[in-house]
Amino acid sequence: MESSPRQWLRSGLAAVGGFALLAGLFFGVGLLLFAAIESWQKHQAESWPARAAVVEQSHAVWRQGMGGGRNTASSSAGHWHAEVCVRYIDSGELACVRRVRFGDLGCQGGWVLASRQPNRPPSACVKDIVARYPAGSAVEVHHESGDRRNTVLEARSSWREMQGLMAAGIGLLAVSGIAIAIAAWRRRRHRDRASSPSHTGAADGRG
Repeated sequence: MESSPRQWLRSGLAAVGGFALLAGLFFGVGLLLFAAIESWQKHQAESWPARAAVVEQSHAVWRQGMGGGRNTASSSAGHWHAEVCVRYIDSGELACVRRVRFGDLGCQGGWVLASRQPNRPPSACVKDIVARYPAGSAVEVHHESGDRRNTVLEARSSWREMQGLMAAGIGLLAVSGIAIAIAAWRRRRHRDRASSPSHTGAADGRG
């Protein structure tokens, strides 16, 4: 008969393994949901109308949390974000565009992959956006048909990040699902063996 410490260790490892599998399963579902929503927005933006504008200012700003307010450097939870402020040619209106494109996980979606401390410099991709849209340059700002405040500078861009995210989500779901199925099959097999007549008779004979 196994000692109690060994049983406890085995039970603890099984519990940790089960938790890890469930976490992988839920994380995979979360990745797929995020990729689906972002891909849908990206697809919609490709048909948005555009307004001609001139860049007034392009700079990096610190944003607290995942979607918090703008701040320069007062919170440790947040990310640097590129902000391009433009003046529309048709109306003279001044507006700041905070999204360059959909599906930009490592830069404008900084809370996903590029979270930083406020006392550290902005990431290279944020600096690249600021340099790509200097003051005085002509741009087209794409906006949602029913809401001109929902804007994006680059409506058409690469789908590689979204494809990679979907592949990662599907992979996590597949691995977690297979592992859970194998674990359930092994438990059922062990239970069947323990309740089989031959196993029961052997145990009675030893008694």
